[in-house]
Amino acid sequence: MYAEVAIDPLPRLFHYRLPDSMESALLQLGSRLLVPFGTRVEIAYFVRWIDRTDIQGIKDVLAILDTTSPLPPPLIKLLQWISDYYLAPIGAVMKTAFPLKSQYKVVRKVQITEAGNEKCWKVTPPKQAKQRLSQPELQALSPPLPLNPDQKKAYIEIVAAIEKSGFFSFLLHGVTGSGKTEVYLQVIQKALERNKRAIVLVPEIGLTPQLVARFRNRFGNQIAVLHSRLTPKERYEAWRKIKEKEVNIAIGARSALFAPMESVGVIIVDEEQDPSYKQDKSIRYHARDAAIVYAQLSGAVVVLGSATPSLESFYNGTIGKYKTLTLPHRVEDRTMPAIEIIDLREREAWVKPFLTRTLLSAIEKRLGLGEQVILFINRRGHTPSLLCGDCGQKWLCGNCSVSLTFHKREKKLICHYCGFQQSAPTDCVNCQGTRLLFLGVGTEQVEEEIKALFPSARVLRMDRDTTSKKGAHYKIVAAMEEKEADILIGTQMVAKGHDFPGVTLAGIICADFALNFPDFRSSERTFQLLAQVAGRTGRGKRPGEVLIQTFQPEHELFRVIPHFEPFYHTERGYRKDANYPPFTRLILIGLCHKNKDTAENQAERLAAILKQCSNGIEVLGPAPAPLTRLRNEYRYQILLKGLDRNFLKSALKKGLDAFWAIKNGQRAMRTAHLTIDVDPQNLI
Repeated sequence: MYAEVAIDPLPRLFHYRLPDSMESALLQLGSRLLVPFGTRVEIAYFVRWIDRTDIQGIKDVLAILDTTSPLPPPLIKLLQWISDYYLAPIGAVMKTAFPLKSQYKVVRKVQITEAGNEKCWKVTPPKQAKQRLSQPELQALSPPLPLNPDQKKAYIEIVAAIEKSGFFSFLLHGVTGSGKTEVYLQVIQKALERNKRAIVLVPEIGLTPQLVARFRNRFGNQIAVLHSRLTPKERYEAWRKIKEKEVNIAIGARSALFAPMESVGVIIVDEEQDPSYKQDKSIRYHARDAAIVYAQLSGAVVVLGSATPSLESFYNGTIGKYKTLTLPHRVEDRTMPAIEIIDLREREAWVKPFLTRTLLSAIEKRLGLGEQVILFINRRGHTPSLLCGDCGQKWLCGNCSVSLTFHKREKKLICHYCGFQQSAPTDCVNCQGTRLLFLGVGTEQVEEEIKALFPSARVLRMDRDTTSKKGAHYKIVAAMEEKEADILIGTQMVAKGHDFPGVTLAGIICADFALNFPDFRSSERTFQLLAQVAGRTGRGKRPGEVLIQTFQPEHELFRVIPHFEPFYHTERGYRKDANYPPFTRLILIGLCHKNKDTAENQAERLAAILKQCSNGIEVLGPAPAPLTRLRNEYRYQILLKGLDRNFLKSALKKGLDAFWAIKNGQRAMRTAHLTIDVDPQNLI
């Protein structure tokens, strides 16, 4: 018998012989092996046994790394599903379920010599230094809060499903500040009482310290936190605690779904609409959808929570695929914030770039009352583009088809896609003119202007530039919680579930940036983002206010915000007419190459092949991607649309087989880079 194994990141499987000295019974699906691969030794993942192989020169397995089942059976099945559904190499998928530290374990053995042993007896041990013994931290566990009637109804339904020990899916649709987190906490408590365990997914763990703190205060040391900023050692320790059942709750971003947890009773997906749940590199899986499948495989309950659900999830609720539970009111009968739209086309109302008199007056009023303000603009840096006022020269990235963003503090022009940077110029490289125009606005410029206009205010900025260091984001959140800051300026980070009772005003500097993206989800994303920002206000005893500045005040989106259902019904009609999700399935194929002609030619060749295999499938393209050049590669896209996902994938596999047969025979085609995105979340 031969072992068929997967090796990351290769798409094909490989065959190896298991020596007689090794026990075949130890191998289970997902077991890790050490195998020779060329001149290297690689970790391989066992897939199955085969009786025979036509491959010559079969090599032996070097070692079996896992002598017991490394992962629970439902998790192994989930990894198989991800590989099949998202057309991802099984080895790459398997690797995601293991922490880096567990890849290899080196054991160093030392043997003391006779001379060394004799020397030990002659050494007088030094006087012991005073040793500080740390005692276990006493957890002041917070008791459950009383539930209002809407919360209690949702809680009862979810708990009833958990007690039935079968698969159920719920959409918990509650307005911002409606107490969804308290429902999560009490549902998980009930699952633990039934000897079940829980997985809690959040969009970005670094952006939700308050949520993690609430879980720790309720459950103490029963929690393991998993996220990308952990060191390999920290991640392995969390993984080990989960596997050895030292903790019963795993909380984290996408990868927390792969925690080696047995007896999963409930999976929570908080802010299920957040685009960060879809991985945009390597294995392009959607953690929300994978969580639903995992719950099915585990016989568990899955709860998708959001104030602004994705159109797909809300649609699934309307057709009965999910049970929708509604929290229509804020806790303690707090009111939703008042919304006011400000027309940016009236330039005479501008005091500073993108800062109108109305907004500045509202800020002044709130500061005078001792209240806090959030200002949102989804562009970091000082200004997003630089132009010569004499000859029109633009400063573009040398690797990407985008403008370089000016960062005033660093005095640099930086590409936010590939990281390329250069010193900010003092004159034009084309005409040597000195009339340089800085166009647009970013968080850094807003911070600069606000500090000048309100010199006594304590102003903080939250974006990728100010939170790159470990713990930086937590310090900003803590300052807002303790009212050590008056104004918080930031990108979409400020919308990520923060609970600042002192915030009574949210100002949206320009609502049009995301709205103008060439993507069918742009209106949905804009609505969700603005509604979430609005939801940060009025969460304390004082009511909130939201000022939205826009160049398109007549846009219907601004007439309904923050009310989701009117927006849903309008957007649903557009999606149905244009045949976009949730009424069809999409697969986005990207083809990239450093040579523009090669990229275009191979994209046209692949599209032609797919159209021959596309009976009943719509093949759109190829067309240049909206970001035509990225990281020094030219990008072309092909979009497949079809009603049946299995039929869609079958046609794609057939077309790709024909394409690979041609591609592997031509040197120019071998270097083309192909990506496949099943259920894409954006078309940029």
